[in-house]
Amino acid sequence: MGFRSLIYFLVILSVGIEAKAFLQKVKSKYGEILPNSTIVQIRMRDGVDLYTVIYMWAEWPHSDPRSAVLLRSPYPEIEQDIAQSYLPEGFVIVEQRMRGMGESDGTFSFWNTAANDGYDTMQWIKNQSWSNGIVFAFGASADGANALGEILNSPPQLKAQYIIWSALDQGHSIGYQGGAFREELAVGWLDLIMRPKFVNELYEHEAFSSWWENMTLAGHYGNIDFPSVHNAGWFDIFQQIQLDTFAGLQYQSHPSVHNQSYIVISPHGHCFFATDVTPFPDSNVNAAWEISREIFMEIANPANASRTVRDMVGLYNLYVMAPRSENPNNVGNYWSSLNSWPLITPVNYYLQPDRSLARSPPAAAAPSYSAFSYNPKDPVVTWGGNNLFATCGPRNQLEVDFRDSVISFTSEPLAADTAITGEVTATLFVSSDVEDTDFTAKLEDLYPSLKVSDLVQDGIIRMKWRDNLTVPVPMTNGTVYKATLSLWSTSWVFPVGHRIRVSISSSNWPRFNAHINRFLPIALWNTTTPVIAHNQVYHDSTHASYVTLPMVSLANMPLNKNFTKFVV
Repeated sequence: MGFRSLIYFLVILSVGIEAKAFLQKVKSKYGEILPNSTIVQIRMRDGVDLYTVIYMWAEWPHSDPRSAVLLRSPYPEIEQDIAQSYLPEGFVIVEQRMRGMGESDGTFSFWNTAANDGYDTMQWIKNQSWSNGIVFAFGASADGANALGEILNSPPQLKAQYIIWSALDQGHSIGYQGGAFREELAVGWLDLIMRPKFVNELYEHEAFSSWWENMTLAGHYGNIDFPSVHNAGWFDIFQQIQLDTFAGLQYQSHPSVHNQSYIVISPHGHCFFATDVTPFPDSNVNAAWEISREIFMEIANPANASRTVRDMVGLYNLYVMAPRSENPNNVGNYWSSLNSWPLITPVNYYLQPDRSLARSPPAAAAPSYSAFSYNPKDPVVTWGGNNLFATCGPRNQLEVDFRDSVISFTSEPLAADTAITGEVTATLFVSSDVEDTDFTAKLEDLYPSLKVSDLVQDGIIRMKWRDNLTVPVPMTNGTVYKATLSLWSTSWVFPVGHRIRVSISSSNWPRFNAHINRFLPIALWNTTTPVIAHNQVYHDSTHASYVTLPMVSLANMPLNKNFTKFVV
């Protein structure tokens, strides 16, 4: 099996774990499921024909019209377990290859045509003799982005969605984080789907522009009048974007569906190997799958409505992570279910001149800074995080923190178990002798043994995009700039005796492309030579750099024992 096939297999396998678990229940009720399939070409408004497979259950005993579950994908085949698990309850599965992929006509354009193509496909479904006009959207990863893109044109047939590890709040954020190009994700995925040349199109659209608007839900949530179920992962490639997407669906949608959507956040998502180092117990669950089926069934046939599953969970179902070793009170590593995001208290930890980390701002007079050199030809290598192809999850950062190009700040041992849940940010005061460079920040959990420092989350800022993502602004040598980095979100418990650690650098490759330290569009980087940047991070009374942690009380995040029933 080649590398491309292996990654595709792992995506299907991970989604299939949930589907297989539910399919066993279906088979115990109905016996073996043998779907009939019909291949059709559905014509879009611009004349492009899209290859579509219609799956029906041959043994369905009723003649009344049925609801459809729509899955639009760039990938070559549907996971049969997914289709079979829906069929016996009366659903018809409509699986379509997105334009420019496989047997479909047209030109691949990422998700720029998802809104129109999804709308036209749902219109076609509505006009079929077997259809009752109700459509549910399903999608994992790239398929989920298609499903979310379908929202933009407000198709009247769409009544609910189930989204796995995907997002489209800001389409630009899929390719760029903090303005930095997500190299291992974008280049690796385009290679996976055999469209490597399209990386140049992403380079050409480095700035946020109208090109991204058809892949951006922000500002368009108000017309959404249906519930969604989201399956996310703390170490997933779409994590923060998916949380932002879910927040828009939950609170910016039509008032009639506020607080009607559900999310389940496990440790992993696309990060299939998140549990290699820290085996989070009971973290593989099919709760989101069961919730979505219950909602689909209720809408498709209100007479058979049931809230059995939803009564066992909350709107927000979070896995609270923690180290498995050197954890004296055995805190964390459980599921908590809530009906709103837990109440947080933002707490700043300040970088100190002696490389410590403390809640009090530094008292040193300006200027006080830590300096390091960043050579694009020798970047810090990615080791853990929210990655698809590179190593992912909570890897030990001592493997890379030893470098001269990394500066770390460490707290005193914690006097009590310390929990955080929510988005982590770093506010840094920085300077450089080049017109553009990157700054990265990592939040780590340093064990009492001082031999392990787990990566909790990380982030980056490309300095030319520090003010906005539309117009780049260069740096001036010697000028101190304030930069805010999102380290995305987490739910993590630092056990008593552990230390909070923050590591700063200017590279994290190949998670992000290694900056050449020149003020140029990345489309032109190959036309010049990289230079070494001499960078500074400040920690004085005038320029107090800090990381903001969303502190929570574990008393407000109780264990949900029901989740043991969803473990697969």
